[in-house]
Amino acid sequence: MKRLFIFCILWLISLTLHAQRFALLDFQLGTNVTAEEVDALGYNFRANFFIDGYRDIPSAQINSTIESFGFNRSDMTRQQMLRLGRELAAKLVVVGTINKLMDEYTVEVNALDVSTGLTCATEGATFVKNEYRTAMETLADNLAEKLGNYDLADSKADISSSSQSSQMGSSKVGYVDLGLSVKWATCNLGAHQPEEYGDYYAWGETEIKMTYDWSVYKWSNGSSSSLTKYNTNSSLGRVDHKTVLDPADDVAKVKLGGSWRMPSDTEWTELRTKCTWTWTTQSGVNGYRVTSKINGNSIFLPVAGFRLNSDPYIVGISGYYWSSSLDTDSPYRACYVCFYFGEVGRGYYYRFVGQSVRPVSE
Repeated sequence: MKRLFIFCILWLISLTLHAQRFALLDFQLGTNVTAEEVDALGYNFRANFFIDGYRDIPSAQINSTIESFGFNRSDMTRQQMLRLGRELAAKLVVVGTINKLMDEYTVEVNALDVSTGLTCATEGATFVKNEYRTAMETLADNLAEKLGNYDLADSKADISSSSQSSQMGSSKVGYVDLGLSVKWATCNLGAHQPEEYGDYYAWGETEIKMTYDWSVYKWSNGSSSSLTKYNTNSSLGRVDHKTVLDPADDVAKVKLGGSWRMPSDTEWTELRTKCTWTWTTQSGVNGYRVTSKINGNSIFLPVAGFRLNSDPYIVGISGYYWSSSLDTDSPYRACYVCFYFGEVGRGYYYRFVGQSVRPVSE
């Protein structure tokens, strides 16, 4: 018995020493939320977050390294998080952002694979103050389950990774026939379930990025007045009079192949006018159930927010979805559809911003 006990102890020590490491960072300050609120919510998440096969790096070690780099613990960029992860020899960096609108909190937590820089998994929740303990516990459990169900060692875990999206053949993409001019995909590009947010893309780009601003936008020389493609105004750069994305710059076409592509502004207008939009929650995710007035079929569009610089904005509150159509009056912008509780509309936004894509097929 004594030998068996010693063997078990040594086996447990061996597992601990060889387990992958993850760094759970302080939650980042979003909009309309105080540091005290962020600390309270983050504490409840930390107390319930465990990943099978991984061990967490002590907070004291993480904070000491952050201080040595001179980073701001509550407002770190993605590049800083990845640098921190490499310094700590972590496989994953887990970080959340908290926003508040009136009495409602919106929390998004991301797990970053340090070796690739990609997001391995994302989980979000929206709740009122008196629900925060249960909500944060559920959030921690759901994210840990996602990470436990994917092969992180090969960086294939990401419900929003470009590597997995690019391998999705058109035959594997589900669609719904709403009786309209095109069929609409059941999920956002990069997602595998209708309620998953998926990837975020700048207009005319085909890869996800860590930063979304003019300085790294593919079709300009660093500003809105130096466009290199898709331009109808000579004062804004090189003019080519292209007003619709070429197939090579259409991320849905590139990732999915076949007849898949991004919807045009006209096709989004058809979806808005020939369907009933009902605000709802699906698997804990806010969004709109879009039901055809023609045949009664429906799709779900989650409110995934958008990406600006290296940060997520209004995730769980508003949805921003690109079309393939340029704003010909101000070609540094492109047409998109935006929706939130009680409002669905069409507009134009800067092309460098990272937004959702819902593919369509002929």
